[in-house]
Formats: sequence, structure tokens, C-alpha cells
Amino acid sequence: MRLQAMLATYGIQTQTPHEVEPVQIWSPKQLMKVYEFLGVNRKLGLRGRPQRPIGALGTSKLYRICGQTVMCYPLLFEVSDFYLSHDMALLIDDIKNELMFVGKYWRMSGRPTMAILIREDNMRDAHFKELLDLLAMLKKGHCDGLKVRMGRLQNLISSSCIEHLDFLHLLPHEALPRFEALQQLEHPTTGYQSLTEVPKAIAYSEPSYDYSPFQAKSNNEIVEALKHVDTLHGQSQLLGILWGRVNPNFMIDGVMLLEHCVTGRSSVTVPVFWEKWWTA
Repeated sequence: MRLQAMLATYGIQTQTPHEVEPVQIWSPKQLMKVYEFLGVNRKLGLRGRPQRPIGALGTSKLYRICGQTVMCYPLLFEVSDFYLSHDMALLIDDIKNELMFVGKYWRMSGRPTMAILIREDNMRDAHFKELLDLLAMLKKGHCDGLKVRMGRLQNLISSSCIEHLDFLHLLPHEALPRFEALQQLEHPTTGYQSLTEVPKAIAYSEPSYDYSPFQAKSNNEIVEALKHVDTLHGQSQLLGILWGRVNPNFMIDGVMLLEHCVTGRSSVTVPVFWEKWWTA
């Protein structure tokens, strides 16, 4: 893979999800599904752990779940449509803060093991060099005064903190949700292509237009105007006006307003081809 090969030129050792098998890499959301069954008792009316995010200490452990060894990457690597999740400078600061937090508050047996995800589209970011500097610092064994060790998961797992979640065995198989491990995405043209072939970020521009006069128009007029606006900015402005007037279930051509807003937001999501990660 191009990203893995490029990082190797800097002496940074990485592993793909295939290379860490049989250990599975999970999103924190998958671990939340597991904890929903912790303490469930229908007779007593107990529903288990609420759907709250798994914090830094929880994602610094390995888990044994239904005979599988599982590692969760931190919540800060969850990609959403919100623009801050694509801010490389913020991500670098979050990684440092996460490491410092775990180093300060870790009280469990075994060492905390943290997975860091790097995506190929990160290579196009203007702050990618700063990320390389952070990786080089981790490789030297420290991060702002905190001692760390970076290496292959197979070499770190023996000293890691492993928690056994065996309460799922008490439930019938049909009652268990489907758990999905992180998949290694393959580009159609796999191989060690030149790094210059990594797609560049597409410049996107739209003609400016003042949509404030639509504040005085009726809902029907705005809905009609939406049919003739083909820019993301224009659609978001008109949908925003409707959002302030009606409820999310307001129908536009047979589709709820909420669905129109979600679809428009997803249209600007940065695509991900495949992912690399390592432990620290």
C-alpha cells in the first residue's frame, strides 16, 4: 500500500487490519453494542449500560469477546460529516491530549495500548508533515515528556491490559447484534503506485448568491425554488430557512426535510480508500 510504503521510508512501522489478524479492530460504537447487554435482566427491568461513548481508558484495553480478541481505536478517529473531524491540526492535538490523559489516569494492570488510524487522504492535508513529526517523536519513545513505545501489536499484546467480556455467552445467539470489524479497503488499482498518483483534493467553488429574500417567501415558494437550485450552498440555505419554520418531518416531494438535510451534508464527506494503523 502506498501510505504504508511511504511511512516506511521515514522508519515508521505500520500494520494493516489484515496484518494483525486474528485480532479484530473495532470502532468504539461496536463496543457500545456489547456493553448494552452488561447487567441486562428482563425480570428486574434492567437494561444494561446506556449508549454512552467509550472513553480513552476504555479504548486503551484489549477485549476477549465471544472467543475473539478485539481492539478498539479511540473515539477521536471516528470520521463524521462534521468538518472538525477532518481537521488534521486538531487531530494531532487530540492524539497528544489522549496520550497524556491515559498516561495520567491509567490505574489498571497491564499497559495501555492505543491504536492510531491513518488514512490515505491524510497525505493530502497541509498539516501532514506535522503528523509525521508526531510519529517520529513517538518512534523515539516520548510524547511531550510521556514515555511511549511504538511497535507491532503482536509484540505489545503480551503486556497489554486484556478484559474478558463473557456475559454475552448468557444470551441466546439470536438476541446478539451483528458486530462488524474494521475492514481494510482496497483501491481497484492496488499495488505500490507512485505517491504522486494519490488524488489531490478537488477544488470546489460555487457562485455566490444572496438567499435572504427567501425569508419573506412562503414555504411552497421555497420548496419550488429547491427544485431549480443545484448547488450545495443554495440547497443548504433554503433547507435552513425551512428548518427554522417547520418540523423535521415536513415533506418535500415525498421525502422528509430531515432526510434532505442529512443527504446534503453527506455529499461533502471526504472519501476514504483504505486505512493504516499502529499501536503506541
